[in-house]
Amino acid sequence: MNIKWNILGLTFLLIAVFSNCSNEKNISKNKGAESDSLLDSNSSNTSMIEDYYKNEYIFNIDTVYTDVLIDGKSFKIKILSDKSEEYLGKNREPDPEIADYILKTIVIYSDETGKIAYVKKFDDSKPHFVKQCGNLSKKGKLYLHWMNSGGGSGFTSNTSIVSIVDGKIAIEKIFNSCELDCIYFNKNDNEIYIFKGIWGSYKGHNGELLTESHFEDHRYDILQYRFEQNKFHENKIGITKNKYSDSDDLLKKIIQNENIPSGKINHREYVYFNNYSGEILVK
Repeated sequence: MNIKWNILGLTFLLIAVFSNCSNEKNISKNKGAESDSLLDSNSSNTSMIEDYYKNEYIFNIDTVYTDVLIDGKSFKIKILSDKSEEYLGKNREPDPEIADYILKTIVIYSDETGKIAYVKKFDDSKPHFVKQCGNLSKKGKLYLHWMNSGGGSGFTSNTSIVSIVDGKIAIEKIFNSCELDCIYFNKNDNEIYIFKGIWGSYKGHNGELLTESHFEDHRYDILQYRFEQNKFHENKIGITKNKYSDSDDLLKKIIQNENIPSGKINHREYVYFNNYSGEILVK
């Protein structure tokens, strides 16, 4: 009976998602919102869909964020782990060591209506919600970060902004990053610097040309993202002359030793973002 009920719930979910696809595509074209997943639509709030995402036979609840402010409105966010393998008959609990790589789904509920406002499914990636102030209940831009591929010493990741567009939640990509990159958010919440590590080369003891490893010093390509006209815009600043390690004080070192970024920049006005753990390091 549970299997039939869950399959029926999934069927109704897919019908609701496809019925909203045309609206989602219009939002994506006009606002640049993410459109790579059919579940990136604002869901029809039927009781069947509500019950589907509460079904303990299909999902584990990983994390619940309450009183999350998005553009001044309050929401609750749930991050769910997919139990479909157990649900379909394998009857095994996920290994804690690989729990981050199980399919994840985020469900955003409006505190005003109590209904689902947004759903997005991730393939083998753990999503993180962050604000540069470190507290999701405070005012400020809400960012969503997740891995695209890899892990450990090599990975690529996506950082997007979560906002309300035309009364609906939209997710718009700001930038991609990898394990060589260092990211800093300005505390004014309107500027981001990315120092993108460059794979360089050097001569070995026998004169052979070798490629720098992950853990060696690198030169950096500097990108600035400024929030203007309700959107982050990319500006290419330049490339460092010297090589540096990818530590959380990279910005301070570059300001002290390079002519870029230009102008008077105080490193104390920025917070370091760890693009592997998805955490803001507030100093």
